[in-house]
Amino acid sequence: QRLSPLELLCVDRDSREEAERCAEPALRYLGSHGADAKLNAIITDDPIDEVILDRAREMEAQLIVMGAYGRPRVLEFFLGSVTQRMIETSPIPLLLSH
Repeated sequence: QRLSPLELLCVDRDSREEAERCAEPALRYLGSHGADAKLNAIITDDPIDEVILDRAREMEAQLIVMGAYGRPRVLEFFLGSVTQRMIETSPIPLLLSH
């Protein structure tokens, strides 16, 4: 069975190159399993969880798969956690991987 179109969304505050570099291993992995995935690197100052959810709604995504990466507790306390906000607000099912 063929997978639905896959979009690998990488959101960064500063650098498209950094976003693409971070996404490269995931693109290779998906490709090695026959998935046709395209990279969409977005540079923005908007809240990352909102960017992800907006794009998922535009695509009519049925699942969001995302990495759950920790930050130092102090930063997380002041800045919040994208993963936590996604868990709390996403109307689309999430698959989290660490």
